[in-house]
Amino acid sequence: MNANPQKTNHTYRIDGAGGQGACLAVQSVLQEHGLCGYTEWLSPEWRFLYLTHLEINEVQSLLGDLSKRFQVQVDNSITLF
Repeated sequence: MNANPQKTNHTYRIDGAGGQGACLAVQSVLQEHGLCGYTEWLSPEWRFLYLTHLEINEVQSLLGDLSKRFQVQVDNSITLF
């Protein structure tokens, strides 16, 4: 976790596919920069909310190849489950 916490001012819905392992892989990359929560499993698809200080392009950059591998979509126009 970052020793200098920043204000959490963005909420994104993260959607993807690939089962529980894929979701956990994506969350493991993101959790250092924010909070992953409210996960919904629609096997093999999943989604969760991500609260962070990062801009959407920074989130997408962090995910890198995982985005393509697990069909990850980052949405900032939040519609709760």
